[in-house]
Amino acid sequence: MTIVENLTKSLEKHRSFIRLLWLCILLINLFVVGTVSSVIIHNREREVVQASIRAENYSQILEQSLSGLIKPIDLTLLTTREEIARLTARGGVQENEIETFLARQDSHIPEALGLRVVDAAGVIRYAVNDVKVRNASIADRPQFIRLRDDPAAGLVFSKPVMGRAAQKWMITLGRRLDNPDGSFAGDIHVAVAVSYFMDRFSKVDLGLHGSIALWDHESIIARYTKDDAHGASVGVTTPSPELRRLLASGQREATYRARSGVDGVNRVFHFLQIGDYPLFLVVGLADDDYLTEWKVDSLRLAGLAAMFLIGSLVSTLLINRNWQRRQTDHKLLINQEQTYTCQLESSKLEAEAARRQSELILTSAGEGICGIDRDGKIIFINPAARRMFRWSSDEGEGWNLHALTHARRPDGTDYPNSDCPLHRTAVDGVRREAKDELFWRKDGSSFAVEFTAAAIEEDGRIRGAVTVFRDITERKALEEQIARLALFDQLTGLPNRAFLSGALPRLTAMAQRRQESVGILFMDLDGFKHINDTYSHSAGDQVLREVALRLQGCVRAEDVIARLGGDEFLVLTLSPSESAATFCAALAERLIAAVSQPISISNGVAEVGASIGISLFPYLDQNIEQCVQMADTAMYQAKHVGKGRYEASPDAHTWMAGSERPI
Repeated sequence: MTIVENLTKSLEKHRSFIRLLWLCILLINLFVVGTVSSVIIHNREREVVQASIRAENYSQILEQSLSGLIKPIDLTLLTTREEIARLTARGGVQENEIETFLARQDSHIPEALGLRVVDAAGVIRYAVNDVKVRNASIADRPQFIRLRDDPAAGLVFSKPVMGRAAQKWMITLGRRLDNPDGSFAGDIHVAVAVSYFMDRFSKVDLGLHGSIALWDHESIIARYTKDDAHGASVGVTTPSPELRRLLASGQREATYRARSGVDGVNRVFHFLQIGDYPLFLVVGLADDDYLTEWKVDSLRLAGLAAMFLIGSLVSTLLINRNWQRRQTDHKLLINQEQTYTCQLESSKLEAEAARRQSELILTSAGEGICGIDRDGKIIFINPAARRMFRWSSDEGEGWNLHALTHARRPDGTDYPNSDCPLHRTAVDGVRREAKDELFWRKDGSSFAVEFTAAAIEEDGRIRGAVTVFRDITERKALEEQIARLALFDQLTGLPNRAFLSGALPRLTAMAQRRQESVGILFMDLDGFKHINDTYSHSAGDQVLREVALRLQGCVRAEDVIARLGGDEFLVLTLSPSESAATFCAALAERLIAAVSQPISISNGVAEVGASIGISLFPYLDQNIEQCVQMADTAMYQAKHVGKGRYEASPDAHTWMAGSERPI
C-alpha cells in the first residue's frame, strides 16, 4: 500500500474523529446546560414554596391577633346592647347612668376609639368621653342604613371613613338596637383607627417590597408596605384579578402568585379570612425580595456553565483547525506528528480544566451536597457540607453518612436506617423531601435542616443517592420569636388577650372533663395612675413587671395569669367545685397582700393596691367569656366599695354563700 493510500486512510479516520468529537462536545454541553438549568429552576421553585410557607405562617399569626381584637369588641357591643335593653325595660335610659356604663365597657377595649349609642334618626345620643359630637348625625352612613333596614344584620363592619370627631381614618363595628316591639331603635358601635392595623402590620418584616393588606369584599381597609408606611392606599378598590375572584368566591384561604393591583409588584400572596368575619388578610412576599439570593446563585451557576461551554468550544475549534491544517498540508504530516502529540496533550489538559470547573460548581454551592452509594457510604461531599458537620477537609469520603449524622431523632431515640429518606431513595430511586429534620455534628451537637434526596443512576441502574441540605436553625428561631410576640405581653412576659382567645376554650374543656370549676379573678391595680403621673411611665413599667412576678409567686404552675392591657390582670385557676369559692377567696387575699407590699423603683418606693372581682365557671347557662365579664363587673364593685378588697359577681352570691367571708 502506497504512502498516499496510507495518508488518505489516515485522513478519513481523522475526519471521523472530528465528527465524533463535535458530537461528544455537543452532548457534554447539552448535559451541562440542562443540569445547570434544572438546578436553577429547582432552586427557584424551592424559594417560591418557602416564600408561600412564610406568607401562610405570617397570615395565621396576624389572623389570630386580629380575631383577638374583634371578639372582645363584639362581646362589649353585645353586653352594652343587653344593658340598654334592660334599662329601657326598667323605665328608661338615664344619660349619666348609661355613659358611666359605657366608660366601664370602653376600658375593656383600649384598642378602640370609644363606644357610641345612636338613636333611630342617626343622632349620636351617648358616647364615651370626647368621641361624642353633639347633635351629630350618621344617618347617611351605609353601615347605619344596613343596620336600620336589616334586623338580622348581626355585627356590621363599615368601609374606611374619615372620622368627623377624631379626624382620622377608621372603621366601625356596630350592632342594631331594637325597641321592645322589635322596631329599630338605633345602633351601638365602636370605631377602630386604621393606624392601629398599620401598627400591627409594621411589626412583621416582609422585606423591602413585601405587603400586608386588610380587605373587605371590595376594597382595602388597611395596607402596609415599607414604601407605603402611612397607609396611603386606604380605600383602594383595584384588587388583582386573582384576588377579586377569591373575594367573590367565598373561599376562606388560598395561596397564589400575581401582580398586585395596587402597586404592580409581583408577589407570592396568602389569602386568609379572619374568623367568620367579612374581613380578609392578604400577605405578600415580593419576588424581588425572596428571589434575590436565588438570582445571585443562578448568575454564578450560569457563569460557570458559560465558562465551561466557551472553553469546550474553543478547545474543539482549536483541535478542528489543527486537523484541517493536516488535511490540506498532508506532505508535512510526518513532520507535524510531534505537533499533533503536543496538541493532543493540550486537549487533555483543557478537558481536565473543564472537569475542574464542573467540580467548582459543587464547591461554590452554599448548600451542603453529599452523595452516597447503595450501602450508605459517602462517595463525594462538598466543603459546605463538611463545614456544617464540622469535619476537616480530608474527612467524610467512605464514611457511613446516616450512622454519623442522622442516626438519632430529636428525643434521642434511634432513627433506623430503613426510615431515612436518603437511604430509601438510594434503594428505590424515588425523589424525597424533608422539611424539618435534625442532623448531628461531629461534636455531638445538632442543627435543624431541610433536604432533598434524588437518585444517582448509571446505565439505567440506581447506584446511590445525592442529598442537598440547608441549615434552617435561624429561620425556625425567627418563626418561634414571631409566634411568641403574638401571644405574650412584651413588658411582663405574661400571656396576652390573643393567648386567652385560644386558652379559654381549652380550660373550659379541661374543667368539664375533670368535673371541676374554673375560678376567674379579674384584678385591677389601685393607685397605678398616680405612679405614672408622679414618677414617670418608666417607673410604671417597673411596677407592672414586679406585680407580674408577685402574682406568679402566689399561684400554682398549672394556673394561668394574663395581662389584659394597662394595669388589668386575669387569673384563671381550676379547683374542685365544692371548695372553689373558699379557694378563690383565699387566693384573692394572697394576691392583694402580695401586690400591696412596697415596690422599689429607680427613683424611690412605690405603693399600689389591688381590687379583685371573682366569678366561677360553670354558672347557670353562662359561657366562660360571660363569666369573665361578670368578674370584671365585680371588680368595679370592689373599687366602688373601697378598693384593696375583692368582691364576687353580683350574680354569683349563691355560690359564695359558703365562703369564710361574705363578699
